[in-house]
Amino acid sequence: MDQWLINDLSNTSMFASESGGTQPRILRRDGMPTIQFGPRDLEILNNPTALLNDVCINGGAALLQHLFSANTLPSAAHSQRCALLSTFELVRIRSGVSDDDLWRNVKGCRYWDKDIWILPIHRPDTRHWVLCCISCMTHELFLFDSLAAEHPWQQEIQDVVHLVERLVVLANRHGHQLHLVSEPWTARPLLVCLLIFKRRSLISLQLEVCQTDGHNCGLWVLTCVGAILRGFHRAVAVEQDMPVLRRNLLRLITSLPTV
Repeated sequence: MDQWLINDLSNTSMFASESGGTQPRILRRDGMPTIQFGPRDLEILNNPTALLNDVCINGGAALLQHLFSANTLPSAAHSQRCALLSTFELVRIRSGVSDDDLWRNVKGCRYWDKDIWILPIHRPDTRHWVLCCISCMTHELFLFDSLAAEHPWQQEIQDVVHLVERLVVLANRHGHQLHLVSEPWTARPLLVCLLIFKRRSLISLQLEVCQTDGHNCGLWVLTCVGAILRGFHRAVAVEQDMPVLRRNLLRLITSLPTV
């Protein structure tokens, strides 16, 4: 587990602009679309109880990958082998998006060259953010839910597998060799608590709940994204770390160049 993620972000200052202000900010990445954080997104990050929106999740994940991919950092090798998929990809799949539209939106991350695909997912009915980490090499889906709900994943796993299958077909169609073996997928939770009952010598596996409030699920997802980018499966964090993460994301974003 990543023990230093929150601390390292607190001590990170990689952008030249002075932080602060409410002007829109932009994150430019080589070969990738520019990400813009508008006043509404900054307002959300500045509000300690506001739910993160798609810009905060997608932009925050991209910002973390930008930071951790710096060649001077030991995390670079891990971060550069990850593909960040947008929160909109599962929405597009469910709405029957065309191959051309899907390809146009995913090709920038060059997922066919990456070992791990990171997919944040929004559950609109419960206004909750979760995360799926996809390993095509091992046919495994690693699932993160700060509330540790099990059953809602059943339909989402089917949709994720459908998305992966279409992405594989599209990559090969556009000249990027990507092979998907015809084996069942294995889904594993990233939050597991091992309880041992000594008297009866029983071992019981239970999912671990990290979130008890109703507004920090997006920050928990970004915490997990950051740990994965650094080569871990999750971060050592508690609820008290979420306001710290929120402040640091806002600080880093407002130090980006203005529009």
